[in-house]
Amino acid sequence: DLLRTESTLNQAPQGVKRIVATNSPINEKENILLLNEALKELRIVIYPYILAELSDNYNIIVYSQVTGKNIGLIIKTNNPAKIKEQIKYWEPTMAEDLKNLFLFKKPGDPTTKSFKDNKYNNIDIRYINFPGPDITIDYAVAGDLFILSTSRGSMYGIIDRLK
Repeated sequence: DLLRTESTLNQAPQGVKRIVATNSPINEKENILLLNEALKELRIVIYPYILAELSDNYNIIVYSQVTGKNIGLIIKTNNPAKIKEQIKYWEPTMAEDLKNLFLFKKPGDPTTKSFKDNKYNNIDIRYINFPGPDITIDYAVAGDLFILSTSRGSMYGIIDRLK
C-alpha cells in the first residue's frame, strides 16, 4: 500500500526514495521485514538458487522519471559469482515472477522472448522490454549487489548513485 501511495506523491525527476518494508502491529515496536517477508508482501518470486545467495540487507526504491515512477530492488549478495551463474536459468520466468513490481503500470507481455545485453558505466546489464514506453525488467550484479529495476532509466539512476 505504501508503494501505491508513492505513485500519488510529488517527486523530482531522477529522484530516488528508499522504502523501508516494516511490519508494525498496533502498540508494538516497528520491525523491518526480512527479505523473504518483503518479497512475500510485494507478491514477487525470486528464483530459489538466486534467493539463497541474497542477504537481508536490501533496499526497495522508487525512482521518478518523466514517464512515471518505477520500482527497484538493491540487495547485497552473499555470492555474486553464483548469482551470475544461476540467473540465466531464471530469465524464462522472470517477467511473470516480477509482474507485481509494476505497481504503477500494466506492462503487458515482453516484446521479445529472451533477455538482451546492455552495458552502462562498465556494469553489465541484462534486460527485457515491454510494449509500454520505458517499461522493462533490467538486472545487474555490481560488485556484491544484485540490482533489479523496472525501467532502463531507473537502472541507470541506481548505478549512477552507487558509483
